[in-house]
Amino acid sequence: MTSLRRLTIHGFKSFRRRVTLEFYPGFTAIIGENGTGKSNLLDALTFVMGRRSRSLRAERIEHLLHTPAQGDPVEEAEVTLALDNRAGTFQELVPDAEDEVHLSRRITRSASTYRIQGRVAAARDVEALLALAGIERDGYHIVEQGMVIDVLERSPRERREILDEAAGIAAYEERKARAIGELGEVKERLNASRILLAERRQRLAVLYREREAALEYQALSAERERIAATLAWRRFQSRKVALDKAHAQAARLRDAVEELAAEVDRLDREIEIRERNSGERSAGDDGLADLVRSVERLRGMLATKEAEARLTEREITSLQETIRDMRDLASRQDRPPEAVEAVLSLGWEGVKGTLGQLVTPREGMEMALATAMGGHAHDLVVETRDLALRTVRHLKEHKLGRARFLPLDRLAVPPASAKARAVARLPGVLGLAADFVDCPKEVRSALLYVLGDTLIAESLEAVRDALGVRVVTLEGDLLERGGAIVGGSPARRTGVDLAPRQAQLRSRQEVLVRLRTEMEELSGELSAAEALLAERSRELSQAQAARASAESDLQARRDRRREAYRELERLRANLARHEREAAEIEGELGAMGEIAEPDGGGEQGSLEVLQARLRQAERRQAELGTVNLRAITDYDAFLAEFQDLKDRVATLEAEKHEIERFIGEIEAKKKEKFLVTMETVSGELNRLFQVLFRGGQARLALAEPGNIASGLLIEARPPGKEPRLLDALSGGEKTLVAIAFVLALAAGKPAPFYFLDEVDAALDRANSERLARLLREFARGAQVIVISHNEEVVRYADRVYGVLLRDGSSEVLGMELEHART
Repeated sequence: MTSLRRLTIHGFKSFRRRVTLEFYPGFTAIIGENGTGKSNLLDALTFVMGRRSRSLRAERIEHLLHTPAQGDPVEEAEVTLALDNRAGTFQELVPDAEDEVHLSRRITRSASTYRIQGRVAAARDVEALLALAGIERDGYHIVEQGMVIDVLERSPRERREILDEAAGIAAYEERKARAIGELGEVKERLNASRILLAERRQRLAVLYREREAALEYQALSAERERIAATLAWRRFQSRKVALDKAHAQAARLRDAVEELAAEVDRLDREIEIRERNSGERSAGDDGLADLVRSVERLRGMLATKEAEARLTEREITSLQETIRDMRDLASRQDRPPEAVEAVLSLGWEGVKGTLGQLVTPREGMEMALATAMGGHAHDLVVETRDLALRTVRHLKEHKLGRARFLPLDRLAVPPASAKARAVARLPGVLGLAADFVDCPKEVRSALLYVLGDTLIAESLEAVRDALGVRVVTLEGDLLERGGAIVGGSPARRTGVDLAPRQAQLRSRQEVLVRLRTEMEELSGELSAAEALLAERSRELSQAQAARASAESDLQARRDRRREAYRELERLRANLARHEREAAEIEGELGAMGEIAEPDGGGEQGSLEVLQARLRQAERRQAELGTVNLRAITDYDAFLAEFQDLKDRVATLEAEKHEIERFIGEIEAKKKEKFLVTMETVSGELNRLFQVLFRGGQARLALAEPGNIASGLLIEARPPGKEPRLLDALSGGEKTLVAIAFVLALAAGKPAPFYFLDEVDAALDRANSERLARLLREFARGAQVIVISHNEEVVRYADRVYGVLLRDGSSEVLGMELEHART
């Protein structure tokens, strides 16, 4: 069995300062003047065991907080009770406890919290813990002021109610009342069940039809998912085949372009040789061949540049579309954590969004910003710290996860360090990372808090000698302040990486600008050359007639060269088209991601058949309209209830007879329990009476023998006197008998301690000594703690605690008595 080890009080009622009361085996007395707070010790003990404020002489819980004469109550009060566990009494509920188990209760103006061994516990856990030790917060081993007087002032019938409570008769009465209520309900259910059976049969038919529709709807949904997965897989495969085909076509055209370009070069050389020979034969050409060759060369170059420009424009358009699609895909994939999404979905005023949503890196700075921000990209920017705390409570209460908050009203943003300013001036260092990011003005402090004095450099080589600064490169490499370096090639992501496409787009845009500039220059040169050629041609028209035969062959080669140029342009355009097609397919495949092959290769049939099946399933689902999917499970439940209802109708009559038999059993058990309890309490009363009066007899009896509903009589016969009822005894005798009755009520339920509050107030010296001897006897088997003003009782105690009032707060002083009384 356990025992009380110590009671620690802080802020409770009159105990403002922390007070610790040690309990030892034997008889302990607590003394003190009226108003010093003696009874508050008993209140503190029952408070920590779970009593409500009204049972502790307080209207509301906040009235239990210490309130000085001039001032406000304390913010909180706490009482801690240490129980002996050396015998392993509490092993079942507190397996990790050692010699002591600590039970505490803390209150504020609006809350009450229990703890067992420092861990928060429920009131039922406290009750279960105390039950292991046989401690009841309302048990008769705790005798409060007025309880003895209450016994004296009650009528016999009211005294019997005390014994009813000790015997647990209320439980029998409650069971009997429930049984009578159940009997009436059985009769009502017997009539209602037949009506309900007919209603359930109709409902069952409706649910059957709804269930069939729901099952068909689910089958159609599963079929649609399988077909859609098959179509996606086949499209994925077809696009991969198309990509291979486009690459093959591009390779073939690339070879053809190279061959035709070689032929054009060969024709150029042959024409140049013939023109040179023609010029030697006719000095009158005056360099016309060179001029014609120059015009043809310029035309060819201009045509080539125009073809390259058109191809580049198409590539730019394709890349822009691909980037847009990939950004759409990335926006769907790069989702913030669940807790962040949950906060954003609340729509609370003052929640700005995530830091990653609110800031925009300048072109080319995307990788650097992503590395510099790291996990802070999903930090939630809020206006105030109170809003952040409120949101944290919401996440905890709903178990939504964790999130980091940046309250704008409390962020402390330090200025850039001197080291960072010095490193920023090094070659290859672009500047502070925060200067390459655009964001709303009010969010700037959150951005500076995350990035701080982080710098952006072209490469880590530019800051290889820098110390104590944080630097990120354009490629995402990172130098930490402590010297740690994070770098290498970016890990392959399952999402979408825009950087290669954006770099390719910028490259093609630069190429287009260069081509257009070169085209303008070539156009000017060609116009001038053509004008000069026309002028020279008119001058030499007659001379050319003489060389017609030679020119015919030369012209034929020129025509061939022109056709070759045109064919070369066509081939290059086709090559560009296939390369563009390959790039587009690569973009599509990148946006699709990796699609796994459906189980078993997916649905069988051609694409047309599958699409027809998909449309048919969609039309059938539309025909079904809104279906009740719960009918699938509701039908089985209703069917089981229907069968159960049929069985219950057959058994209700038998249940009625069983309840009537049960009510009779309860009455018999109730009477038996009451009589056994009365006999046990009566025997203990007689024993205590003989200890108190050193002889005599006392017993309990019913006013009407055998009728447990009649009044309870307390008969006593002091030594040398006639038997009398309690009310006929003298005042001191009545009080002693009432005390013995109250203590006897605990018979059958041994308690580890007895706590009595001023039960001896009405006793004279002789009766006080009798009571003190009784308490000394009790103290041999359990702790006895008495609050008393009676010097005779206190003299018999093993130790005494004095309660005094100092500066408006109760304090306790203790001393141990040495005596030889038995």
